[in-house]
Amino acid sequence: MTPQSIFEVILYVAAGMQVAAAVSALCLIPLSGRRWFWIVISTGLAVQAYRRLYLVLDPGAPATARDALSSLAVSLLLFVGIIGVRSLFISYRHTHNELRAERLRSAQYLNIAKAIIVITDCDGRIDYINQQACDLLGARADDAFGKNWFDTFVPEHLKDRVREGFQRMTTAAQEGDDYVEYAIVGSSGEEHDIVWHRRVIHDESGRIVGVRCAGVDTTDRRRTQEELAFRSLLLDKTTDCVIVTGSDGRIVYANDAVCALTGVPRQELLDTDIRRLCSAETLRRYEARVEDLRREGAVIFESDVVNASGLSVPLELHAHLIREDQRELIVIVGRDVAERKRAEEAVRHMAYHDVLTGLPNRALLWDRAEMLLAHLGRHGGECAVVFLDIDKLKALNDSLGHTAGDEILIILADRLRRLFRKADTVARVGGDEFVVLLEHTGRDAAIRTAGKLLDAIRVPIEIAGSVIEPTASAGVAVYPEDGLDFETLLRNADRAMYGAKDRGRDGFSLYDPKVHAEFDTGISGARNVEMTGAADSSPEPA
Repeated sequence: MTPQSIFEVILYVAAGMQVAAAVSALCLIPLSGRRWFWIVISTGLAVQAYRRLYLVLDPGAPATARDALSSLAVSLLLFVGIIGVRSLFISYRHTHNELRAERLRSAQYLNIAKAIIVITDCDGRIDYINQQACDLLGARADDAFGKNWFDTFVPEHLKDRVREGFQRMTTAAQEGDDYVEYAIVGSSGEEHDIVWHRRVIHDESGRIVGVRCAGVDTTDRRRTQEELAFRSLLLDKTTDCVIVTGSDGRIVYANDAVCALTGVPRQELLDTDIRRLCSAETLRRYEARVEDLRREGAVIFESDVVNASGLSVPLELHAHLIREDQRELIVIVGRDVAERKRAEEAVRHMAYHDVLTGLPNRALLWDRAEMLLAHLGRHGGECAVVFLDIDKLKALNDSLGHTAGDEILIILADRLRRLFRKADTVARVGGDEFVVLLEHTGRDAAIRTAGKLLDAIRVPIEIAGSVIEPTASAGVAVYPEDGLDFETLLRNADRAMYGAKDRGRDGFSLYDPKVHAEFDTGISGARNVEMTGAADSSPEPA
């Protein structure tokens, strides 16, 4: 074969390769969609193929080695280039198809759940973004398409960390699904906390072509948690006990005060039935108010609760019914009212007791006497009233001072308190006057008691450097012989006491209407003289 023949064969091969390249270019039209562009390229390649054949067919222009080799090189490069471009378009079409299929799957399921959906290629460029994401970011889908997700919507201080995790996924350094939490920033500049589920997308050959990110906005939940944490902090700082239960009695919240009161850690209290913490009395009082709670929405009651130390603590309990999301919650606020009760008790004690001696005063004496006489009137029985007056206490006040006089009264009151039964009442009714109400006591027993009373008074007292021997005069009246009501009994006992004073003091006298009636006028005048200048807290009796 001659060299000319070899050159012609090479030119034929070059022309054939250009024709094949032209056909391949036409085949790219369905892949790229750019019809006129590839038609022009195909036409150019066909013209180049004709030029190669022209060198063979024209006898006046014999082919040279240079023409043959240059034509073959150019044709080979064009053919390889077209095939390479075709491979790129095929890969792009596969990637596009996979991403489109993933969009359809995401749109079908995740949109229903109102999730934020973003699909990017391996470089982070947005290929798809759903309406929920657009609404959150304040962007249009057309404007977001093709933008880099990290550069556009991830806050500056998070970009490196988020991009690093993304690259680990797309380089297959991290297999499987990925869960991550990071914020995104919208057009308004507001950041939103998102919990993301990320999954890589593969094409048919298993190559990673993109990442689908589905997220849930947790900004409101975080704010709610922060608000709840703040409220919980406030509730933990209060000294009131705050406990929240469901309608079944299961505890869903308890503050630090509850834990301190019960001695049980919070984690052990949660989901525990509150009935296990309550006494039978507390449960009885609460269950008696359940209907009021459901009808009125709130009830208040008091109960004693045993604390971690075993001591009984009085609590004022405020129970409130809250209906939230078709669920009933009962909020119980317990306030320690021990101090208040002590204050109330102190007020009651002051109202019914003598300030100096602590003995019952005239008001309490009168109440107890009325109750006793009402009982005796229904069921029968006896009682006695002893009216006692300390002799010459005014003289002791003048000589020793009022402070010493007060100390004498305190000592004598203590002696009287220890001398009688709890059922009996010893009261201070004036500066130097005491009354003893003896239950179920007849005349004979009253006489014996009056003697013991005077003996207890006579015991010497050392005070202010002096030793004194106090004495007293007493009068006794007995129910029902000497009166059917307390006012009468008290008046008759007072008359009998003045009878004892008239006989020389330091003794007692039983009421006798025949004997003591004649002293009524004298007693009234004497009492006015004796009580002149006397005070309840600083007595100055005659």
